[in-house]
Amino acid sequence: MNLVLPLLLITTAISWAQDVTVPTPRGNILVKVNQFRLDPMLNKFSVQGTITNTTDTILTRVTLKVAFYDTKGKEVTALCPSGDVDKCSLVCRSASVGGFLAHQTTALEPRTSAIFVKSSPKTPKIGSLSFSLSEVSVGVSYQIVLVKPVPSDDLSFDDSMLAIKFHIEPKEGIGFDITNKTDSAASINWNSASYVDSAGQANKVVHAGAKFSDKNVPQVPTTIPPAARITDSVFPVDRLYTIPSIPNFGWAKSPLLPMFVNLAPSSPMSSAADVEWSRRLEIRNLEGSPFSQPSDPDVDHLKTFEGGTMSLFMPIEVQGRSRDYLFVFKIVKIQF
Repeated sequence: MNLVLPLLLITTAISWAQDVTVPTPRGNILVKVNQFRLDPMLNKFSVQGTITNTTDTILTRVTLKVAFYDTKGKEVTALCPSGDVDKCSLVCRSASVGGFLAHQTTALEPRTSAIFVKSSPKTPKIGSLSFSLSEVSVGVSYQIVLVKPVPSDDLSFDDSMLAIKFHIEPKEGIGFDITNKTDSAASINWNSASYVDSAGQANKVVHAGAKFSDKNVPQVPTTIPPAARITDSVFPVDRLYTIPSIPNFGWAKSPLLPMFVNLAPSSPMSSAADVEWSRRLEIRNLEGSPFSQPSDPDVDHLKTFEGGTMSLFMPIEVQGRSRDYLFVFKIVKIQF
């Protein structure tokens, strides 16, 4: 249900104290808006205020849909063109790390909590506005098991040559500890290794010992001495990106799997094999407005990952003989 707030004629800043209760699938949140400030150069309203999360869940993102009305109560649609999802949405970012914690009041990030609107020289005077829930996202965790070469619930593999223990973090990639059980050196050929995503697409990988900037340069093999253990990780190169237009941005990773789920989607994502959703949206976000964020997948889309697989192909030379190891992992449960 929309709640209409009284608003003075917008010039540069409007201040008031108004509490707005917004229901979510996990309970209510209380939005307190203290000030709107117009930035005509960027066609946006900066917002100051707080969000009180009365639920038992950490909310990673809250997005409110905003509508403007003139002094006669008629909606000013010129500010919010139909089909433009980036306009008239207030993406509420927490000013503290960790999102909006359960049963706590958190200030909105003042630099990035903003409402972008379409520029219109004939826009009438604004008399009121309304808020409704568009998105509310929570964190996602995955239960992943090894199914090949041998099933293992704790992601471990052991043969006469090697002992391997995997640990998978969607944001960081596939990590592992490898123990060489032989009396000869073993070697990992990174240039032939690959990650196979849930759609069956093979991607070249870069391991933790290499620079991301050298992701397309041949990688030096890693040697595992006899009876020794190494710790390393791999990440697919097509999910590493940088934004040249942003100085000193460096390199970032787009996760292997969704990190968050939108419990109240305004426009559900397709459940088709859209495995590149995160990378495309995140790069689009960074190349565009620094105040916008990509949408998190809805529950139906997230569930399409359950039962899916991902694989790591790793050629390892042991005792002068190359062995092709293919490790297949399955997502057996998703929790949020």
